[in-house]
Amino acid sequence: MIFAVAMPKWVAEAQTLVQGFRRAHDPQFELIAPHFTLVFGAALEPEPCIAHVRAVAQSSPPVPFKLSHAMLYYTGSGPAYVFLVASEGAAGLTRLHRQLYGDLLAPSLRMDKPFIPHITIAAVENPVAALQIADDWNAQNICLSGEIEVLTAGLITDGRFRILAETRLEGKQ
Repeated sequence: MIFAVAMPKWVAEAQTLVQGFRRAHDPQFELIAPHFTLVFGAALEPEPCIAHVRAVAQSSPPVPFKLSHAMLYYTGSGPAYVFLVASEGAAGLTRLHRQLYGDLLAPSLRMDKPFIPHITIAAVENPVAALQIADDWNAQNICLSGEIEVLTAGLITDGRFRILAETRLEGKQ
């Protein structure tokens, strides 16, 4: 399965803060650094998928963002998640998501779940506990800002995200 993600470019303190929080609450914190997932796994050969991600990146401008609150995401079964949600930049991230799921990846688009531009900071079995984690984050009034400058195509092997290609966002604003 090929994924496309966007790793935030932000100050080192933001990376340390988010990774520390993920270490405490997200069992996948070692799988991949904090990121926005834009393609949630496509069963395609790597090379055509990488070419598609590159084409989208080369025609898209960088996306500034702000993350100013955490929210609970729970479907009623499975883990409950806590997302840092893009309070600014959501439109640009959603546009990237939609462009990536055009053409080659269109059959892989999941229509049963909404796209919420976010960085996952927790995944726990108990939704009440997840809500408390979100409330604890929000009580700190943290606002993180940065920019998305690169799209990354990769896959998960041996419990790690392996980067296949990175392409700078080069489109005009």
